[in-house]
Amino acid sequence: MSRRVDLSALFRRQLYDSVRPAVAPGEMTVLLLDDVSRRAVSACATVSTLVEELSLALIANVHAPLETRAPPSLAHNMHAVYVMSPCIASVRALLDDLCAPRPVYGGLCHAFFSRALPAEAAAL
Repeated sequence: MSRRVDLSALFRRQLYDSVRPAVAPGEMTVLLLDDVSRRAVSACATVSTLVEELSLALIANVHAPLETRAPPSLAHNMHAVYVMSPCIASVRALLDDLCAPRPVYGGLCHAFFSRALPAEAAAL
């Protein structure tokens, strides 16, 4: 008899195990997702569950305009955790945030990719 695997629970546990250590206790942290990772995350957890269980201040789309991702008055004090697919557009969005004259998020930054970076994305 085969054992049924709950892929949603498996993915949720992997996500939590990866992101939880990157979230600084007592600090405001934003979780930034691209469209691909947002769909995967939405399949296994609700926004309210993620915010509560991972102690997040905000969840935003990495491709959204800066003004809508985090209030400018708070962003410079926030830590950022990026969870995204390694496509060129997402890697470029991450680099734009990090290499801006004044970085968008002033705290620690962690980036997690859903799979290995292809050579063309790593070359950016």
